[in-house]
Amino acid sequence: MKEVVDAKGKHLIRQRRCPYLDENKPSCGCDKDIHVDINQPVVRFNQFNDSSLDFSLWVYVRDYGAQFKTKTDMRIIMYEEFKRYDIRIPWPIRTVYQGDEKREQEEIDRLKEQRKKVIDEFGTGDIGRGSGEDE
Repeated sequence: MKEVVDAKGKHLIRQRRCPYLDENKPSCGCDKDIHVDINQPVVRFNQFNDSSLDFSLWVYVRDYGAQFKTKTDMRIIMYEEFKRYDIRIPWPIRTVYQGDEKREQEEIDRLKEQRKKVIDEFGTGDIGRGSGEDE
């Protein structure tokens, strides 16, 4: 994960350990208050809505004020990763149908005779039989 720091150089996102340790540098102390190993960030897909796909992203930050910059940075990181790997999310949409009933009825009536001939010749099959369940 990309390191996120504030203006003073403090890490805003809590890691399992200070990222400086991975570079063989001494810890800056950002991991001194961590009592549990936290794998993060955690991403969960919550649900489909009418006009969105809802995800939740859990990231632990050092203090309350750090959450705002962290949220912005995480959104930018997500956007860059989506763009980098050409990830596209198909947004669900709802189509509102506004038809012209008179015109539709004319279109239906125009082919009525042809439909009647086909039904007379081939029948309706099992459309009119039972409740539709296997017997």
